[in-house]
Amino acid sequence: CGLPPHVIPIVRDGDGRPQTKKLLTCSGCKSAAYHDATCQRSHWTSGHKKECKELKSALRPLNDLLTWYAKYEEARSSFSDNCTDC
Repeated sequence: CGLPPHVIPIVRDGDGRPQTKKLLTCSGCKSAAYHDATCQRSHWTSGHKKECKELKSALRPLNDLLTWYAKYEEARSSFSDNCTDC
């Protein structure tokens, strides 16, 4: 298609109004987004395959922290719901 990743082509309905189109996200690193599968495959073979591994590795500590925080918040809210002194 010639558009770089993260650029959404303008799609219009029959009345000429712009329509939103959901982007596809890389399932590996979750940091690259594409408007269709053709562009996703093209970007993968042109270098994202290597970049994806590096991004996933670099983002692992942040993802671990976010997972921990979500579990912490869940436990905290569960505790305060059951605490009669809170």
